[in-house]
Parts: sequence; C-alpha cells; structure tokens
Amino acid sequence: MAGTERDLTAPNPAGEPAAQADPALARVDRLAWLLDNSIPLPGGYRIGVDSLVGLVPGLGDALGLGTSSYIFLQAWRAAVPGAVLLRMLLNVLIEAVIGVIPVLGDLFDMVWKSNTRNATLLRAYAAQPVATAGSSRWFLWAAVLVVLGLVVGCLWLGYLALAATLGLLAQLWS
Repeated sequence: MAGTERDLTAPNPAGEPAAQADPALARVDRLAWLLDNSIPLPGGYRIGVDSLVGLVPGLGDALGLGTSSYIFLQAWRAAVPGAVLLRMLLNVLIEAVIGVIPVLGDLFDMVWKSNTRNATLLRAYAAQPVATAGSSRWFLWAAVLVVLGLVVGCLWLGYLALAATLGLLAQLWS
C-alpha cells in the first residue's frame, strides 16, 4: 500500500479484520467518545467535551469543528469512498451550522453527536464497505432532494409574499 493510505477492510497478519485491530480506528473511537459521550448527566444521558467547549461563543464552535476534522482526516487517509466522506462531512457541517445559533445550537450539539456518527460510519465501512458506501450514496441523494425541496419551498413562499405585498400596494394606490 502506498503512502499513508490504509485498507480498513483487509485482514491483518494475525488474520483478524483490520476494523478490530487498527489503532487509528481505536483513536477515532476514543476521540468520538471524549467529544460526545464522556460526561455523564443525571438520568443516564451523556454529553462530551465538545458540548461544554461549544458553550463559548465562536471559539467553542471553531474548536469543535477542528477536532471533528481529525475523524474526517482519518477516513480520508484510509481511502474511504467519496460518498462516505461526504456523508461524514455533512454530519460535521450540520453540527457546525446549527451550532452557531446561541443556546439552540448548543442543545443540538448535545443530541446530534457528529463525532460519534462519523466514528460509527468509519467502523461500519471497515466492517462492510460495499453496504456502507451504498447506504451513504442513498443518504446523500435524499439530502440533496431535501435541500432542493427547501429551496423550492422558500422560493414559492417568497413569490407568495411578494405577490401579497404588491396586491396590498395596488389596493393602497387605487
């Protein structure tokens, strides 16, 4: 294998799947746990360091995005297919974009847990590469359709608002 790329699906010399023996996957799992689930709350729910750091406006979101990038980088170095990488990137971007909303973004971050989602995707790819890549492609197509629907819906609402405003103006001037 050339460079820093790793085949997460190939067995190692001991015969066990790389997904079980790869230290990079173990580091990704530990980081995801630290960022998303390391702090127990009453009632059995868990949050992570990312949720606490995210409470600091601006800086917390930037640090969270930076640490989430490590998991994405590990997937990229492992030559994970583009569909899976895009799905991981989408998980991080959703958390980053909604995370900038004061209070609501912090609450969303505690529930969304993009690092755990991405670690799970990376581990799923290592165990079942074809199935994970296929489901990621379907997920991305669904996301594209949702975004297109939102854009069309916003344009339609804008048209309706403009038509209503012009109708009111026409009545006022007549």
